Amino acid sequence: MELILVRHGEIASNGSRVYSGRSPEPLTGCGVTQAHDAGRGLVGTGIQGIVSSPLVRATQTAAILAEILQSPVTTSDSFTELAMGPWEGLSEERVAKDFPQEWALWNKSPADLMLPGRETLAAVQVRILDGLRWARSAYPGSAPLLLVSHVAILRVLILTAEGSPLNNYKKLEIPNAVPIRLQIK
Repeated sequence: MELILVRHGEIASNGSRVYSGRSPEPLTGCGVTQAHDAGRGLVGTGIQGIVSSPLVRATQTAAILAEILQSPVTTSDSFTELAMGPWEGLSEERVAKDFPQEWALWNKSPADLMLPGRETLAAVQVRILDGLRWARSAYPGSAPLLLVSHVAILRVLILTAEGSPLNNYKKLEIPNAVPIRLQIK
């Protein structure tokens, strides 16, 4: 299965390094422009459909892509952002201050972090794999499927596809609205 991964366009939290988690934060003007640029760059790829996280920033991005690519959008909870629990809405600086041991673990061995109310990377991986099984049956064609999601989801998906440990999570840079092609076995 060939996927084209697109992280949603920029939101204000991205610039201020705040964990937006599952907030309903919309795209900035720059994020809208990024989504349009991504869509224009994907013209002619022959995608068979668009699957999006149901969060506002992802559905806004997906709607822009759908208009340009003339493709319907389906949302799936399997690809919604990591539940951040007590870190949601906090800046990285605040998390480092209020949760120093957890912050250190998150930066050294992110797959090992377990915090009440916060989803683990392993739980995210299970959710993504369930979503991929669904996507294979919903989109059985050989054309690429466009997936619009979030940084945590895309990092875990890429690591899983590569067979890399989830503790490599922090090593992947996933820019806003830059398409990434990925083959899934």
